[in-house]
Amino acid sequence: MEKTSKLITIIHTGEREYEGRKGQQYTVKFENGDSGQLEVWGDSKPPAEGETVSYELNETSFGTRIKLPRKSGGGGFGGAKKWTPQDVAQQDAIKLTCAAIEAGLDLKYYKQFFVECKSFMLHQEKEALTEKDLGMPDDKAAPVIQAEETDDMPF
Repeated sequence: MEKTSKLITIIHTGEREYEGRKGQQYTVKFENGDSGQLEVWGDSKPPAEGETVSYELNETSFGTRIKLPRKSGGGGFGGAKKWTPQDVAQQDAIKLTCAAIEAGLDLKYYKQFFVECKSFMLHQEKEALTEKDLGMPDDKAAPVIQAEETDDMPF
């Protein structure tokens, strides 16, 4: 169960290495009376005295261990930030801009194309942009493929 309390004492008690990772060990005491051992791994910094901290207590055969919650947004598995609609629109606009440049979009229009694509993705405008609006030369327009009546596609 997660608890929250003000840290009143933190004492560095040593270093530890496990599977190539280096960590620092601390003895900590909280304002609510909880105390135990805290391990901080890698480049992470321990909380400072006087700081209000969320933590979990774990009783082990080695004593009471203090576990701090992981900070979100750190990347990796589970720590990655959530994508916003703006992030998704920007990523899609980048992909479309690259595809348009490969298809022959005049490079002097790429920024305008990107901005319009992103705006379109964000606002889901009803009218589609034409190739002429985007600076695509007529001879580089994407071919239109007509579906045949005898389509043998499995879906």
